[in-house]
Amino acid sequence: MIAWVGAVPVLAALAVVTFLPGLLVLLASGARSRLAALACAPALTFALLGTAGVVYERIGVRWHLPTVIAWVLGWALVVAVGRWCVLACRGRFLTLSTWTSVPLDPSGVPEGGSAGGAPGEPTGQVPALEGPRWLPVVAVLTTWLAMLAPVLPGSGPRVPIQSADSIYHYNQAWLIEHTGNASMLTGNAGMFGMDGTASFYPMVWHEITTLVSLGWDDVVPATNTMILLVPLVYLIGVLYLVRVVLPELRGGAWVALGACAFIPIFPMRLLMDTAVWPYALALAGCPAVTAWAVGQVRRCRWLWSRRRRLRAATSVLAIVPAAGGLLLTHPAALVIVGWPLAALAWTGLVLASWRLLRSEDRHDRVVGAWMAAVAVAVVLLVVAVVMLPGPLQAHFGRRPVRTWTHAWKKVVSALVLFYGGGGWTMRATQIAMGLACLTGAATALLRCRHRGVVVAWVACLPLIVSAMAPVPVLSALTGVFYNNPHRIKAMTAAPAVLLVTLGLTAVAPVLAQELRRREIGAYLHRLVPWRLEGLLQRWRATLPAQASAGLALLLVGTLATSPALRHDVVGAFSPYNGHQRLVASAEELDMMRRLALLLPEDAYVVGDPVAGTAMLPFMAGLRPVWMFAGQAQSDEDGLYLREHFRDLHEDPHVCEILQDHGIRYFYEDSSQFFNGTWLADLRPGLYDVDTSTGFTLLDTGGTARVWEITACDVWVVE
Repeated sequence: MIAWVGAVPVLAALAVVTFLPGLLVLLASGARSRLAALACAPALTFALLGTAGVVYERIGVRWHLPTVIAWVLGWALVVAVGRWCVLACRGRFLTLSTWTSVPLDPSGVPEGGSAGGAPGEPTGQVPALEGPRWLPVVAVLTTWLAMLAPVLPGSGPRVPIQSADSIYHYNQAWLIEHTGNASMLTGNAGMFGMDGTASFYPMVWHEITTLVSLGWDDVVPATNTMILLVPLVYLIGVLYLVRVVLPELRGGAWVALGACAFIPIFPMRLLMDTAVWPYALALAGCPAVTAWAVGQVRRCRWLWSRRRRLRAATSVLAIVPAAGGLLLTHPAALVIVGWPLAALAWTGLVLASWRLLRSEDRHDRVVGAWMAAVAVAVVLLVVAVVMLPGPLQAHFGRRPVRTWTHAWKKVVSALVLFYGGGGWTMRATQIAMGLACLTGAATALLRCRHRGVVVAWVACLPLIVSAMAPVPVLSALTGVFYNNPHRIKAMTAAPAVLLVTLGLTAVAPVLAQELRRREIGAYLHRLVPWRLEGLLQRWRATLPAQASAGLALLLVGTLATSPALRHDVVGAFSPYNGHQRLVASAEELDMMRRLALLLPEDAYVVGDPVAGTAMLPFMAGLRPVWMFAGQAQSDEDGLYLREHFRDLHEDPHVCEILQDHGIRYFYEDSSQFFNGTWLADLRPGLYDVDTSTGFTLLDTGGTARVWEITACDVWVVE
């Protein structure tokens, strides 16, 4: 844990890079809600950085901090000048003191709007955020630190996480540092071989980490520290989501923050057990963007009712930059945000058409029929997009074999967001969470309030099941999530938090009344030491009871889920020999660090990427032939080395390839059983190499050896 103390400046820098660019643009646009602006700022930052990477690559500008600062300030200035000019044309001239003031309507009355608090709307205290002004800050920070507490002891900022995905992300950041190209279209050129093949990949995560890195040796610390920042983005978004969706629940925000500990699948377990970091970052920004969308739709309806049609349309279009930022962070965000909102809109359309079809008025029945036809057309359109042949089948065509074996377990795991591990405490927590969700859903339906939350939650459950069992159309749709049910369960975490909050706030008064009736509260009160009596009285006088309930929920949830999370941390940072995530032992990692001084900076190394070679860029600053397990089929030379490198003593073509590309070093390691396959079966040419002649041993570490290749006696000298 002490090792993380040195990473505090890096964490602060990452927070500035993640929040400040979007915050500047929102302030330039006149955002008045501090909570809304802070929650939505990361999504706008993602949009700014994602577009900057593409534009800079096209115009030949290198990606580094000064150019990014210029890009952000330029857009903030454009937004500010544009807003000033638009309002000036209307006869309203803004100053610094009135920039974020509430505008007046034509009658001179301050504009109203929805109570959602979307950026650009007036702010005000709501029951959900009841308490002192400092309470939201303390509550978010307390929850954040509680989430990090099980992670910090068994990890470190400079210890690389060993998995195929983590190595890709480390190396992608190294590539941006090395080439200055952060474009999502061409930024991973060279990742899959020697021919420079590139493919689309979202770069926002790597763009953020590279902006706080000073060189290749900062890639791992910046990336590992960025993992700690993701929960903070998520928690601020959850706070804003509760403020928008459940504003009337007194102290509901504090219960919701505590409920996050009862749903550990996201963010911490997904971050630790898998390395789907760009996906997790996009998912962390989804609660805020969802709240923004809900608030802006409310504002649009309010403006439309007052016949201010242009401003109504503009308010809806304001959602696009933030949604686009999430999409640039990870394309799956389109489904993460769009699926629940689309389900909500579609359900509303169906219910409205049903009411109209039952009307006695002929015109109403005609309108209802048209609305029903539109609802059917939407379903058919989704089916066509998902199932028909075309380029989208690269995503929807991922259809592994699924069965309905143990169907009830699959349904229950979807309900409780089961992730595994942790023993009985984790299972008890997940069961309690599932029961709380059902209670919240029943409460919403019975009270006829917040039924939209129930619809959003229910819409996600079939997707989870479809990733585990064959369901027409939906199982194809889960291809966007690589048919991984845990990714979809993580997507369901935010709606589950809202339902748990609804359920607990509904049950809590009943339990409190029962305790008073049985005089249990008085008995417990007598057990409190007299020295704490004054402290407890001041606590009750200062903070709402819901804050205490949220804190208790946070502590219980953290303690119950910590064993599972600690196990995930061990698997990520300290994998044991034979573990499917193990790429390099501690001795091998030490050897890599020595290679940074032993080999020249332009050294080009051939070797199996999964056996450790792929870690050379961020561990030693050296370039391997393959930086990732994937292999570009267009890389003919790489494919030949993969099959025939061990024949270099007899095959002159191997030496020709080595000479053409300047490959002078060989990274040798024993074959490992990785992800169900022996590495020697995948890349046979890199194993059983005769190094008795034509090779000079440079260093060893564990089962790995690094050789200088001398078998080919003609080299290109630069």
